[in-house]
Amino acid sequence: MRCGGYLAFIIVSLTLIVSSSPLPTPPVGIDAPTWNIGDSWAYNVYYHELSENRSADWFLDHVKLTVINISQEGYTLSMHGRVNGKLEMPGPSLDLNNGVLEGTAIMRRSDLAFYKSWIWINGSQTISFIEVPVEIRILITVEPPSTSMKFPLYVGSRWFTPESEIIVNLSVKVNGEPLSLPPETNITTSSVEMMCEAIESVEVEAGRYNSFRITDADGFHQTFFSPEAGAIIKSSLHNETMDMYIELVDTNFKPTCTPSQPVGVTTGKPGVTYEYYTTAVSLTNIYYKWDWGDDSYSDWLGPYNSMEIHSAQHSWSKPGVYEVKVKALEENGVESSWSKPLVVCIYEDSTPPTIQLIRPIENSIYYGNTRICYSPIGTILLGDIDIEFKVWDNESGVNTTKLYINDKLVEEFHEEQCIYHFDASPGRYSIEVIAIDKLGNQEKIAINLWKIF
Repeated sequence: MRCGGYLAFIIVSLTLIVSSSPLPTPPVGIDAPTWNIGDSWAYNVYYHELSENRSADWFLDHVKLTVINISQEGYTLSMHGRVNGKLEMPGPSLDLNNGVLEGTAIMRRSDLAFYKSWIWINGSQTISFIEVPVEIRILITVEPPSTSMKFPLYVGSRWFTPESEIIVNLSVKVNGEPLSLPPETNITTSSVEMMCEAIESVEVEAGRYNSFRITDADGFHQTFFSPEAGAIIKSSLHNETMDMYIELVDTNFKPTCTPSQPVGVTTGKPGVTYEYYTTAVSLTNIYYKWDWGDDSYSDWLGPYNSMEIHSAQHSWSKPGVYEVKVKALEENGVESSWSKPLVVCIYEDSTPPTIQLIRPIENSIYYGNTRICYSPIGTILLGDIDIEFKVWDNESGVNTTKLYINDKLVEEFHEEQCIYHFDASPGRYSIEVIAIDKLGNQEKIAINLWKIF
């Protein structure tokens, strides 16, 4: 990797830093932060590499990224900071002193994926005891846009980063003379499995923040993403030849306290109590008020810590379609807007789902999946068979379907068409299918069969 590759790796990592959160049931996630013009984050970055043919040490001091433009698709950030770096390798080498970094980066709003950056670095290098100017110009394009995050983010979530190609266009001049370097370098990043393991209180130079601890499945790096800071606050990357450490040293970001969209059941019966979950991000403690969509409201409930899961219960007295939403109140008296509503449908429905057993059926002999003929003594299987059935509910919809064999649950289905490959040893078996709709109504069918071989 040439010097442009090193700088590109650091810059892409830095922009991804800004972009890159006991489980409740169901999980409540934190959405991508909302940035505003003027929001900024400053980082210190240290990068070291030592291999058989090269060594590199780079330090980026107080590199500040500031939102300067917002479009429907993305954020544009300015970049400013100081850079010192040394690269030793066969051929051209570089010893950059007092470098000043300026540039811009573009990131997607929906998931904060990075996809383009322009970098200008001006500094000096000592040659024969004389300081000579160094100019570095870099254009970085990432296709498809790369992100290490997957929102909404919650403890226990797992995802894969996209495979991306980083294209680096580079020019370096020392004392006005261009270095002999490839004008373009391509770096391919592979897909990596990521895991959000826990929420921790993490202290960095910028302050103490509640953060999601995120690691990759290969143990290459550990990252702490804080919704309170709107970005990653600390990250370390290690392998056999390189070390990289990044820490947030300053930010003016203030999180919006609007709670996440409520999570809970979306269909129910009148008079039954249901529980709903939400969370919010704040630099103070939080109180919550619920609007249940039936002209009733909760009191202010709390206080809760930032990012702590909050739940509340409610029942509706009559059928209808209701919009459930929640807002937050910070300890300093600032009240948020209402969250995105969750639509809840309350039904008067006592009709259970319908189950149609397609294969096997009563009083039949099967050779594999083929019905051979009628059997007066029950259902007989000659070989393995695919048990197939169809389940539907035209009222509230099917929630889950369970297949039992000899009273043991063997599989749970959430589709209308269900198939299970039955390859048990010879013997007598009881098959039972239980379907449950979204209001708790149940239906079941059963069949006994003999498996000959």
